Amino acid sequence: MWEAIIKASILALYLCIVASSSSALEEAPESRNAKHFSLFSVVTFKNEECTSESTLTGGTRYGTCYSTSECSDKSGMASGNCASGFGVCCVFFNTAQATATISENRTYLRNTNYPSVTTATAALSIVYTIDKMSADICQIRLDFVDFTIGGPVNSLENSVSNTATTNCQNDNLVIAATSGKTIGTICGAMKGEHLYVQLSPTSTDKATLTLNTVISTTVLPATAKRIWDIKTSQIPCYANYRAPNGCDRYITTDIGKITSFNFYKVSGSTPAAQTTSAGQNTGIELMVQNVNTCIRRTKGMCCVEYQVCAADTQGIALTDTTGVGAAENIGVEGIFNEGWSIDIDTNPFVEDAVTVNMGMFDSLCSGDYVEIPSSFAGTCGGGSGSAANSIYTRYCGARLGATLAAGAIQSTMTSQPVCDCSEPFWVRHVTDNANDRGGSISQNTNNLNTAVAPRGFCLDYRQTPCWNR
Repeated sequence: MWEAIIKASILALYLCIVASSSSALEEAPESRNAKHFSLFSVVTFKNEECTSESTLTGGTRYGTCYSTSECSDKSGMASGNCASGFGVCCVFFNTAQATATISENRTYLRNTNYPSVTTATAALSIVYTIDKMSADICQIRLDFVDFTIGGPVNSLENSVSNTATTNCQNDNLVIAATSGKTIGTICGAMKGEHLYVQLSPTSTDKATLTLNTVISTTVLPATAKRIWDIKTSQIPCYANYRAPNGCDRYITTDIGKITSFNFYKVSGSTPAAQTTSAGQNTGIELMVQNVNTCIRRTKGMCCVEYQVCAADTQGIALTDTTGVGAAENIGVEGIFNEGWSIDIDTNPFVEDAVTVNMGMFDSLCSGDYVEIPSSFAGTCGGGSGSAANSIYTRYCGARLGATLAAGAIQSTMTSQPVCDCSEPFWVRHVTDNANDRGGSISQNTNNLNTAVAPRGFCLDYRQTPCWNR
């Protein structure tokens, strides 16, 4: 009986060795140095991504498959098994509110109190430095599983001083690489977003995330509701899932949503017009942005159609908002939708009440705009008709892709779909450091409508098949 059991065990072990040795190309550089099982030196497995147990604080997270001893040596947290039970799913967290260097793939950067909001009573300045785990790493991907810090200093979308270059002057996150590539300064809510940081081939190039928070009578922890949980992933130069060069975000699905940064609204967050009362200000477009979102074309798909979202990423309906008083009749903050508030002031291009709510294109969009190169205002497919004869690149104004039809009035103006059949597919969001009403940085012109601030944009996109062009 015991002899049969021993033979069966040896056979199972042999099959595991054969399966392991015939594995395809490794997923990541660390898998080349596959680690040995402590009991049998002949058993190896790849150090690839694995899924932790759901009982982990904050829910299921991704880790790296290591042996038990290796996970312990690397100060990771074992949560579940992998490699047919020969390894453990080792999850890495950095929860210290202090400057740190990260070199382990799939490390999560968290506030100390996670999953609760931070209760820090002093200002923080944390520098997370992400070192390459091997020379052939070309990108760092940041997944904002959860992220909320204080938002723009006010909801008027105007600079608070002549020297200001962004409204993120309370809390902010600055993302950069030592090679010089800078994402920019962001603040507010980024939950569900992701970003790629491009690294140079230099082995010493690294990414840095500098998180700054303030504590004052107006931006207290209870007001800002600060919380962060950011997954950091290192992507090899040869990986087929690497984002194309120049892409800050890279989407690989046929349908989905693309939003401007800080579009997400934290429950209870309301616009605060003045610096002295701006504790949170989520759901407000950020200044000085230049973010490129790329969409991977699926086989058999030739075009992408974009429409203003009917509901945001939280399922909340996006509704029209009316300007204040007579302003809505002179091209200043007319009737705009939360899902598309890109340069809502149409002065000096539109001064007539009939056309105040129209969309604008190309040369009319020199401040804030959404760029969809070589596109046209209309649905994708054979029914687009003559719309495809007018090609545009930039979109702004009170409506997406909406031109004024003959005899139309402003109450009938609605956003139209936009179709792009030119590869590569990408959407760029650009904002300046001046107010939507046209005031320069030196004038600090205030929005008239302080109840609802310009939120940015939310676009539903879908790839359409080649046969339907």
